[in-house]
Amino acid sequence: MTGFVELLPALQTMARADISIGEDNLKLSGWVASEEERATIEKRAAALLGQLQIDNQIAVKPAVVQPAAE
Repeated sequence: MTGFVELLPALQTMARADISIGEDNLKLSGWVASEEERATIEKRAAALLGQLQIDNQIAVKPAVVQPAAE
């Protein structure tokens, strides 16, 4: 599946990435830093694997705020 191989670089920014391919669907899950990144990955997957239904379960991980040093 050529499209899937081309999708892999887009998934490199995801933490705990999990990809499952079914007979007619692609399930994506993991963590990203922003809603924009989540949407970009979904759009890329749809462009490359348009014949599959995309089940985007990628979550946006809240940023960790570090306390200010005293």
